[in-house]
Amino acid sequence: MNFIILGLVLIVFCFNTEYTADNTKQFIDILPDFIGYLMLWFTLEKRRFNARMRGLYVTVSVMSLISFLFFLGQIKVFFANLITYDMKIFDWALDVLNYVSYHLDGILLFVAVAVLGWLLFAMLGYWEQTNQHKLQCAVCKIGMGLCGLAGVCHIASTFILLPFSWHWISYPLSLLAVVCAWFVMKDCQEMLTGYHEPVKEHRFGVKK
Repeated sequence: MNFIILGLVLIVFCFNTEYTADNTKQFIDILPDFIGYLMLWFTLEKRRFNARMRGLYVTVSVMSLISFLFFLGQIKVFFANLITYDMKIFDWALDVLNYVSYHLDGILLFVAVAVLGWLLFAMLGYWEQTNQHKLQCAVCKIGMGLCGLAGVCHIASTFILLPFSWHWISYPLSLLAVVCAWFVMKDCQEMLTGYHEPVKEHRFGVKK
């Protein structure tokens, strides 16, 4: 479970730092998303105990690859001399990814909080199996709401400029949502051990 929480922190927080290489300014995310997605992929691989978690696993698998390509775009300057003329399309693609990750990072963060919200949605399905875990269900719904608000802030940051950074709003919301995820997972045997049995899923209290 610690891997899941750390993976969530890595994907929902983005701290770009500048550095100089080849006399040009570059930037890199000091909390690489792809590491966080890989951590989630590794831990979710044996913890797909309902349809929602299985769908999340597929999404995380795709995002692991996509976020790794974005990271390659950020560090391209270190291996640019290895890119030959025949690889110009690859070179162009990395430049585009680098541009997107810097100027449209709000979109990527929106995807990250959507993944977090999906995890909480999967946990809601787990705790809704009985009526004995109303607190966990409520925390799941609160966390999903926080993810929704954080996602709106990330999208707005791409199109609306404020006198201050949108991160001052979105990051605290994301952190609270991660805390909610920790709370609803800490007593979940499947998330801790990977062992699971078939369960009847609910959709917001209604049996599927």
